[in-house]
This record gives sequence, structure tokens and C-alpha cells, in this order.
Amino acid sequence: MSLLQGTTTGLLERLEGQGIDSAESLAFADPVRMLITTNLEWVLILDLIDQALLVNYVGSNIIPLRNIGVRGAIEMATIDYRLVDQKSTKSELQAARALLGKVAALLDTTPEVARNLSWQLNNDPLVDFIWTYWSANMQ
Repeated sequence: MSLLQGTTTGLLERLEGQGIDSAESLAFADPVRMLITTNLEWVLILDLIDQALLVNYVGSNIIPLRNIGVRGAIEMATIDYRLVDQKSTKSELQAARALLGKVAALLDTTPEVARNLSWQLNNDPLVDFIWTYWSANMQ
């Protein structure tokens, strides 16, 4: 849980009171139930789950990923989204490919493995849920 940005001792205690004591348990917690039982702001819940989902895949590598703008599952899924979206411009495709290369290097893996991670997250129903409700709250 220490890898998640925006956490405080008080917040961690509130989450632990709900049985959420790890990034893994947070990633798979029911966000609607959390809203009701924790009295936390909806966007905070979505943000924490978004970060936790990516932490489950990359662990402490989340820290260097933040330096290139990949803070959570949504940002990672956006790479795949831009690569497959027919509306992506040439510059968006180039930026997505370049970012994918940086992610692969930071994770010490191949671009294919990094692309698979971005595809998995782009096609994950929970990430889609978080992305949809995050976008709705930002309008």
C-alpha cells in the first residue's frame, strides 16, 4: 500500500478497517461498497484502485513509471487504446509506441510483454469501469 500515491496513515487505517490491507485487496475491492462503507470521495476510491491494479502487475516499478506519466492502469491501458483506435493521429501512434518502448525498458522486458500488459489492462472490465466513472467525474 505504500506504493500508492495519496495515502496517509489515517486513510490506510480506514481501509484496513474494511479488510483492505494490501494493493491486491484494494485492486479487487468493490468500489461501490467502498464508497458506502468508507465515506471516502468517489474519485479517491477510483484513483486508489486504478493505481493498485497497476501495482499488482509491476510492483515497485510503479515509481519509475510515474516519471514517464504512467501512474495507474488507465494510463497503461491508454497506450493500447491509442494503438488500436482508428481515430488516433500519426503523432498519437508515434507517442504511444515511444511510451511503450520506455515502459518496456523501465520494466526490463520486451516491448511485446509491455504491449501485452497494456492490452490486458485496456480489455479489463474493472479498468473500463474505473475509466468510465473517472471520466464522468472529471467533466
